[in-house]
Amino acid sequence: MTTTTDAPTVTPLSEEVEAMAALVCPGCGAYSQFMNRYPGAAFPGEHPVALQCVNCDMVIGGRENGPALLDHWPKKLGTKSFPDVPPGIAEAASEAHTCMSAGAFRAALAMARAVVQGTAKHFKIKGDLYQAIDKLVDAGHLTKRQGEVAHEIRLWGNDAAHGDLSDEVDPAEAKEVVDFMDEVLYSAFQQEARLLRIRDSRQSRTNGQ
Repeated sequence: MTTTTDAPTVTPLSEEVEAMAALVCPGCGAYSQFMNRYPGAAFPGEHPVALQCVNCDMVIGGRENGPALLDHWPKKLGTKSFPDVPPGIAEAASEAHTCMSAGAFRAALAMARAVVQGTAKHFKIKGDLYQAIDKLVDAGHLTKRQGEVAHEIRLWGNDAAHGDLSDEVDPAEAKEVVDFMDEVLYSAFQQEARLLRIRDSRQSRTNGQ
């Protein structure tokens, strides 16, 4: 006589399920809460779990031991390219996005500040970062409003480097700061490059080339 064991049943969406730690979803890229859709109570100790993103409903696999999530897959570290930005600054900006996707929010804030510092150095602006940002505005590399944005990046980066490490970093706030970093780079480098390209294209069409 053959005995069969029924496969564990996936918990219906309407039922209350256990919330897992927040992760960067490999599907939608959001820093999202995941719900445990695999009833692990029948598995003592370490056991597999199926986790569902509450943002996009993508299901990923994982292993847990008690309340601790040991591993999950697939993994995807996000990044972003920065065309028309000097290579060293572009690489640092990409690292800020990678830090965000990995949940390293203090590191993301520190990298965003470093990008603003690198931008000032690129334009051969000296002095501390507070003064350098104002000089970027005076030189026309940033608008007055973008200068205010750059100062916010500076302050958040300072807090990440020198603040109380017991204070948690809000992922949404860190994302805002990294998005601000993108705006600074667009103003300082990318907008002018795009303008030159579209202007050259128009002039070429006008000249019949």
